[in-house]
Amino acid sequence: MQPGQGEFSALFLDAVLTGDGIHAQPALEHQPLANLHPVLELLGQIAPADHLQLTRGIIRTQAIYLDRHLRHRRLIVLGVSHLGRFQHLNLEQTVIHSPATIGGPILMHGPEIQQTSPRLWLIGGTGEGPVVAERLLQRGWHLTVSVVGATAALAYRPHPGLTLRVGAIDGEQGVWEELAAAESVGWPYAVVVDASHPFACLVSRQLAAVCKQRRQRLIRLLRPTLPGAATILPSLETLRSRSLQGHRLLLAIGARQLKQALACSPGARHFARLLPSPRALQLAMAAGLAADQVACLRPGSELEVERSLIRRWRITTVLARQSGGATEQLWRQLCAGPGPELLLIGRPAEPAGVEALSQTCLLEALVLPQ
Repeated sequence: MQPGQGEFSALFLDAVLTGDGIHAQPALEHQPLANLHPVLELLGQIAPADHLQLTRGIIRTQAIYLDRHLRHRRLIVLGVSHLGRFQHLNLEQTVIHSPATIGGPILMHGPEIQQTSPRLWLIGGTGEGPVVAERLLQRGWHLTVSVVGATAALAYRPHPGLTLRVGAIDGEQGVWEELAAAESVGWPYAVVVDASHPFACLVSRQLAAVCKQRRQRLIRLLRPTLPGAATILPSLETLRSRSLQGHRLLLAIGARQLKQALACSPGARHFARLLPSPRALQLAMAAGLAADQVACLRPGSELEVERSLIRRWRITTVLARQSGGATEQLWRQLCAGPGPELLLIGRPAEPAGVEALSQTCLLEALVLPQ
């Protein structure tokens, strides 16, 4: 890879086996791939790099789109990741694949999947998704799990019955294409499970619309309503009705709504707790927050780290979201007793007509017959 092309990244869906081939562009045919072995060592036990065979003239320079091409497990693509995202991988480097061949646009895949297990598409993240996936795999389901980013994918442990898709779903068209592709190979999804974040309303609406049209069973995973003292706001706009003059307000609602939150609470002194991403920082700066008003922390930070942040900024009020997950529970703990006042933006309504189940009920509903 030439300097300036970006960091060398990989999407790993299974291990490389001895005898797997490397299909390189003509420009790379006779060059040693010195950096290949260190990258592949991330997979654990693999064949040494010098046991992998280099062949010529197999692929051309082209783009691979995850939703259309990466449909088979036991697939590994090495390429250049643009801006840290895997939605669009340019095959400017190397493609590794198992020797078997298939027709169509798929460039590589592993041994054929046994299409005897029922198939389920799980749209999830780092919340309940990994736990639900683990339980369903133990029961014999074959899962395709879709997550937005590579970090979320790390929460899912490798399994022969698990296929991971990294990248945003391309709207209703992307949902339709995924379901249609499963049917076209004679292995349709028996169930689609929407385990996306409660505030990911657009994704839930798109899934509901397409599944209704196709008469595809869809189950929405519902998070519980957590107990404890908090003021529930019907919407962010209703923050205007609160008397926050002179309050030191910590915004823990994500970066996209920061600008609106500041506009709805003009009398407060604002601070923001964000995910550590360039985009989040850009949005915070664009909203008018200074560097000393922003803290970037990963999800699941220790309670004492968050508590120290509240003490340092002398926070009197926290605005978070009624997500029903670990993050809401964290803020409820921090604001209990003499702590700051907790305001929660109410959870959006789920799409009408969708089967909605708690995690326990969902797992009970998806028990396979012995």
